[in-house]
Amino acid sequence: MAYRGGFGRPASRLAATAGAIVPASIIAGIIGTACLMVGMMGAALFTGGFGSFSIDALLAMLVFTGALIAVGSIGGTFMVAFYLVIFGLPVALLLGEHIRTPAGLLAAMATGLAAAYAAMRWLWGMTWASGEPVWNGEAFVVLCFVLPAAWFYRKQVIAMLDELPA
Repeated sequence: MAYRGGFGRPASRLAATAGAIVPASIIAGIIGTACLMVGMMGAALFTGGFGSFSIDALLAMLVFTGALIAVGSIGGTFMVAFYLVIFGLPVALLLGEHIRTPAGLLAAMATGLAAAYAAMRWLWGMTWASGEPVWNGEAFVVLCFVLPAAWFYRKQVIAMLDELPA
C-alpha cells in the first residue's frame, strides 16, 4: 500500500517548497554556527590564543561560547531563511521534480554558492578599521551556512514533495 500523507501535508508544490524553508534554515543555522565556532576555536588553538588563559578564563570562555552558539544559531536561522526565500525557493520551484536528480543537487549547490558570492561581494565593500577589505572571515562564515542550507533545503523539499497528494 502506498504511503498517504497525514493532516499536515502540503496542498501544493508552492506550499511544499515554502514549507521546507523553516526546517532547513534551523538545521543549517545550528550546523553553520557550530562549524564557525569549531573553526574559530581551531584558529585560536593554532595561534596560541589559549596559552595565556587561566582556568577561570577558560571556564568563562566556555560559558560565553555556549551563549554565542545559542544566539548565533537563532541569527543564523533567520539569515539562512532570508536567503532561502530569495534564492532557494525560486530555484526549487523551477526545478520541480528534477530536484531529485544529481543535476538538482548540482543546481542547489551552485545556487547556494551564487548566493554566497552575492553576499560576500556586499560584505567585501566593508572594511576593517585599518581600511583593508574583509574577505577571508566572511567567506568562511558564509560557506559555513550556505553549503548545509543548500543540502538540507533540497532534502526537505524532496521530503515535502513526497507528502503531496497524488
